[in-house]
Amino acid sequence: MIPLIVHSADTDTAWLEQILHERGAGPRVVRIDEGEPVPALDQVDGLVVLGGAMGAYETGRYPFLRDTMRSLEQAIEREVPALAICLGAQLLAEVTGGRAYPGHGREWGYIPVRLTDAGRADPVLGAFEGEHLSFHSDTFDPPPGCALLADSPDYPQAFRVGSALGLQFHPEMSSDGVRRLLAATHPGTNGHRSDVARILTDAIARDAAGRTVFRRLLERWAPRPPAPRE
Repeated sequence: MIPLIVHSADTDTAWLEQILHERGAGPRVVRIDEGEPVPALDQVDGLVVLGGAMGAYETGRYPFLRDTMRSLEQAIEREVPALAICLGAQLLAEVTGGRAYPGHGREWGYIPVRLTDAGRADPVLGAFEGEHLSFHSDTFDPPPGCALLADSPDYPQAFRVGSALGLQFHPEMSSDGVRRLLAATHPGTNGHRSDVARILTDAIARDAAGRTVFRRLLERWAPRPPAPRE
């Protein structure tokens, strides 16, 4: 089983659930914002932590974020593979000695993600340089001594702490998820990255290829469980 921790009702888990089901990994959505408990991490094969509109530093306003942070800490302690995306990556930075904070502007749409030397050597991220979807305005500093795996022209994009991989960008989001997110938010007029129609058009055009890329990433991150013995 692989819990998928979500922080709001509009989180897109479609590709995650489909691909992990196909691989026999048993995904289970956990609405941590509604008080659903995360399964004991000694009973899971991995952990996915997804995004949300809140800031990782807003634990007073959103106390359930502390539960997510504890799950990330426990995953690292138990060497459980963890994939932390967007807000998840910012929470991962917070619990490992880094810092999450408001950035200098929104990063919306498809952006160039550049791997560092450490990123190219990473067993999961190593083959995924290119353009990826981004929706955020907060950012993070990786923990001290932790190598940055990827960046964009504006922000850090990936880092690893032990068994946990943090991604600021959104490889998991389908065009339906993009449509829902754009309908629920108002990005304003921050240059071309706030061009809602263009972002949605791009997402639709890239949907099939994006799912293929994300499947490859999940295959590296969560190998297919062994078949049960007869």
